[in-house]
Amino acid sequence: MAHSLTHSLTHSLTHSRNNPPTKQIAWKNPEYAHLWEGLREEFEVEYRFSNLKYKLNLIQDNTKFFLEIMHNQKSNMLEWVIIVLISAEIVVCSMDLCDIKPTWALAAASDITDYFPMLWK
Repeated sequence: MAHSLTHSLTHSLTHSRNNPPTKQIAWKNPEYAHLWEGLREEFEVEYRFSNLKYKLNLIQDNTKFFLEIMHNQKSNMLEWVIIVLISAEIVVCSMDLCDIKPTWALAAASDITDYFPMLWK
């Protein structure tokens, strides 16, 4: 919900910053052209839209930067998980090649069957 609201707000702001208000009313009614230009200067419409454009670009750049950082952190964690799993596989294969039986693993397996007998019927 919040994501869609943020997306629609960003879209509307982006659309409005690329298309500042036009004087369509002034074009339809020439007597309002002078009023339009006066209000446009009074409220500094061009300055405000350029300022809004700068701030939105800054927010967009910061968001991209933080998303890249989060992606890299997740990638690093997954790499460490893969390294641990490969290391465990190497240890298990080495124990199998040397014909070493891990008694602690067998004891743990028998404990599991005591607690969950329905798994080994």
